[in-house]
Amino acid sequence: MGRLCTKFLTSVGCLILLLVTGS
Repeated sequence: MGRLCTKFLTSVGCLILLLVTGS
């Protein structure tokens, strides 16, 4: 999910994404 993380340049967005995906 590195690409999605790149889209969410914001650390918060990346953090939320990780929480949602449960990675």
